[in-house]
Amino acid sequence: MAKSKARTDLQRAVDDILTGRINNQVEARMFILKTIARLSKNIQTRFGDINDLNSQLVQVYIKGNSALNLYKMNVTEDKKKKELFDKKWSDFDNQIVINPFLPKVWWYEILNQIHDCIKNDILPPARDGFIIGKTDKSKLPKQNYDGSKTLKQIDISDTELKDELKDDFKKYPGIAKGLPLEHQLKMQSNVLLCLSSEYLHPVNYFDNIRTLFAKKDKDIDFMKPEYSEANEYFPPGVAVLKDFRGKKVKKDSSIWINTTIGKFLLYRLIARYKKPGLSFEGQVNREDINAEAAKFRGEIIDISIPRRESEETLNQWVRFSKNIQGLTKNNPYFVPDNKIVQRGMKRVHIQANPRYLGDNGQYIRIPDFEYQLEENINMINEVLTDTSGSPHKFYKRLTRGYAALTAIEQISQVDDDHPLNNSKVFKEALDLEALYDKSTQSGIKCFFKQFSRTLRFDYFTPLLDDTISLALKQALPKTGIADLEFSDYSDWYDSFEVKAGNDTEEKINAKAVITAKFNKDEEQKQMKQLLICTQVGHKVNEVLATKFKLPFAKLEIINALRISLDKSKPDNQKVFFDGILSTKLDKYLRLGRAYDESYPLPVVPLYLLTKKAYSAEELQEEVPKDWTVAKATSGQKQDYGYDFLLKHKDLDHIVVLKLLAAGDNAKWQNIEQKLEELLVWQHASHQLLLARADNSINCLYTLITQLKKPYESKIKNNQRMLDYFDEVGGFAALYPIVSSNLAKAKDNAGLVEVVFGALTEAKEQFHELSQRSNLLYCNDKFQEFTLMIDLLALITDKLEDMTKTSKDKAVQHIHAALLKLQASMQPANYQQEGNLYQPLAEYLTNGKKLLAMDLDIDPKNFYDYVKAIIAEVKTQLAGYAKYKKDNIHASIFAAEKSSRLLVDDNGKLYRVLLEKGIADYIDYRIATARDFYLIHWLDKSRIHYKMNAVSFTTNLTQKAIDAAGGGK
Repeated sequence: MAKSKARTDLQRAVDDILTGRINNQVEARMFILKTIARLSKNIQTRFGDINDLNSQLVQVYIKGNSALNLYKMNVTEDKKKKELFDKKWSDFDNQIVINPFLPKVWWYEILNQIHDCIKNDILPPARDGFIIGKTDKSKLPKQNYDGSKTLKQIDISDTELKDELKDDFKKYPGIAKGLPLEHQLKMQSNVLLCLSSEYLHPVNYFDNIRTLFAKKDKDIDFMKPEYSEANEYFPPGVAVLKDFRGKKVKKDSSIWINTTIGKFLLYRLIARYKKPGLSFEGQVNREDINAEAAKFRGEIIDISIPRRESEETLNQWVRFSKNIQGLTKNNPYFVPDNKIVQRGMKRVHIQANPRYLGDNGQYIRIPDFEYQLEENINMINEVLTDTSGSPHKFYKRLTRGYAALTAIEQISQVDDDHPLNNSKVFKEALDLEALYDKSTQSGIKCFFKQFSRTLRFDYFTPLLDDTISLALKQALPKTGIADLEFSDYSDWYDSFEVKAGNDTEEKINAKAVITAKFNKDEEQKQMKQLLICTQVGHKVNEVLATKFKLPFAKLEIINALRISLDKSKPDNQKVFFDGILSTKLDKYLRLGRAYDESYPLPVVPLYLLTKKAYSAEELQEEVPKDWTVAKATSGQKQDYGYDFLLKHKDLDHIVVLKLLAAGDNAKWQNIEQKLEELLVWQHASHQLLLARADNSINCLYTLITQLKKPYESKIKNNQRMLDYFDEVGGFAALYPIVSSNLAKAKDNAGLVEVVFGALTEAKEQFHELSQRSNLLYCNDKFQEFTLMIDLLALITDKLEDMTKTSKDKAVQHIHAALLKLQASMQPANYQQEGNLYQPLAEYLTNGKKLLAMDLDIDPKNFYDYVKAIIAEVKTQLAGYAKYKKDNIHASIFAAEKSSRLLVDDNGKLYRVLLEKGIADYIDYRIATARDFYLIHWLDKSRIHYKMNAVSFTTNLTQKAIDAAGGGK
């Protein structure tokens, strides 16, 4: 697949203007929001209760600037809400996050279901209903937006272009007088990039390949020679979505589905535009020689699904799933604004709010300020570390991040229960409290609160205060914390550059961008300070990354402590190193690689699997004498989860010990196995059902084709006899009989044609269903399948009734075949071999057994039985995911075959986790971490073990692991 040409600065600028034109039209925005509500309703109701977090297997929500606008409407006083309607709206970016604590195979099953829903049920109706070209309004879909008057021809003024491009406007002589654009109707309007079943497969191949090949959030260019081995496993390609007849779909807007992006799948609906006579670089072209015209696109709907093991999925589900909420009763998009008008003799209520979403409004979900802050500060950190997928948008991240910081600071001041309004915020972070006290801007004050909370939770408290003081002294060597202007960074701010785009090495000056984008001096000052504060945070993290190195000699001291507790006792007590240190020890002692001293944490966790409840005194008696034991305070245990703190005179680190019990681990492992077994049965039954239905359709086609011949022969013969009678005369007695036989043959032939048409309709329905994902997990699609089978049964019954009295031997043979086919379609005969319902009944029997359901199979009620199994599966999946999330350490360390013992040169034993345990442990640390830099350090640490866990290490992938730093 040839890599697409990078979009130019001009294209990006015009794309932003086009997207704004679309989303700032109230009617278009309402169409988009209703589509999003339909998406959310379809998915949320299929995978849990939207109002019950514990039952949710999936969350669907809007993010970005438009979500921020909607959230402000939730919390802003009524008199100020109208102002928000007049604000500039961006496109609506939608996020779908699947619970990462589900069993892996079920996570991918749900991904397939969602992919199927978006591709077939959501985007095509949205594409068909978003009208730009001239269309017969009587033929428009009921739910539609007619933009033929406003979007078919778009004139972008030179003023708009100057505002967007600033000084770069002069680089493009072709737009000096503005830019008139024509809507482009594209033939290949629906495209999937590199999509095949392997990319959505439970074995997780593609997620691991993206870890290796996608160094940033860039698209993967599979055509490079170094990916030739990977291409043997899953060939890349571009597929055009077609209708069931195999024809390309030509519509006013285009669907793109891209599965090659590093950390998420992207679904997008766009409107295309072109400008003949203008090159991609903004130069004037001659139109009369068919020169390529510059192409632009406006975004209508964006949907992204983060991959299962991406940092985004893990972190957002654990930390922010509670922060997703609906529109409140005060939001203008959710609340009707009725007014009374006079109509004839009556006074009636009418809906006066053009933005009212009605009942659909309850399915619009948005994140709060905490989520907005995290998302935008992380994006700024990506810019600072040159890992951003859209570095040129950094000023937008600053704007949203500062707005969220200001709002959170204001809310925390009046809400006594807010996590930032308590005495713990700056505990053991006194220098950050000093910066907070000196700050005068709410946004900057809140930044230091958030930074302190992040460091406290990620780097623990015992050694934090001294560490932060040291780090700030190194980050602010000249002025220290006394200078809130951070003059140490004045030169840095003046010279700091960011990439002009993801696909270019060209740089732009950040200060110049901020000066151009923000007119007020106060706004420029706020953006400058937030950018510098984020850079200070970056420097503090660099200190943390180097301060707590862990040489092997120190690890030997900690291992002696571990050995003292890891003794052969009657209760089989075991003590483990955590997943992070397990990676270091495993690579060093088992794989023979150089020992890696890097370690950014001031504490070393140990996990004690035991049935005994230790006191501090009892524990002190069992550890070597040069260790001192202290019981964790209630706050430390509540916040960080450890039970004891252990110190050694020769260590800068503190060992934190957590006591674990096996709990219900065995029970939930058993449930996981049964759920996975059920999925195997489900897919097998799904495929067999389709095969049986396809066979029935083919049999009917064959029998109808055969049946046509006797009737056609009778028509021909009887017509020939009548013609002969007319020619020679006479045969008065035979004429009515032959005439009657001819009429009956024609009636039967006509009925066969009617039945053939019904069968063709059933076949088209079957073709559509056969392209869908697992029918046995989707009530609606399974119901469609049963209705199609009912139609086939009716066709068979009709044909059987037509042929049963015939004395024609050919017809009698057909009738006998129809009787067999008829019997194979009877639900009551499901126990007979070859019956269409046999695989379904077998699945239901196994489902009943695996899920321990007290139900009897009723052939008259297969649909309700499948529905009951789906409901029970959702309940058990939700229970499993909740247990896994709440008891992650027990599920890792108490699992059967969870660890291995490694030996060093001195014969000392080290208990480390196996590959799967390492990957699961680091995944959970990523899920709970707050610090951007720690999350990415952890992500790098797990690369090798993610690969080994799925047994997909080839020469190519091992080279990629080493290149990414995961094999050192």
